[in-house]
Amino acid sequence: MEMAVRMIADGSAGAILAWLRTPAPRIIDAFLALYGQLLPAWFPFADRPST
Repeated sequence: MEMAVRMIADGSAGAILAWLRTPAPRIIDAFLALYGQLLPAWFPFADRPST
């Protein structure tokens, strides 16, 4: 489990960095919606029901 959480943490940092490099204006709600879709279903804040 620790490895999976570490991978999600590294991916989250990469996603935030990519978002910050996009031109302004940056829409936080749009980022969070996409971010929630990228997370595994079992992870808190995931935008899908757990299977």
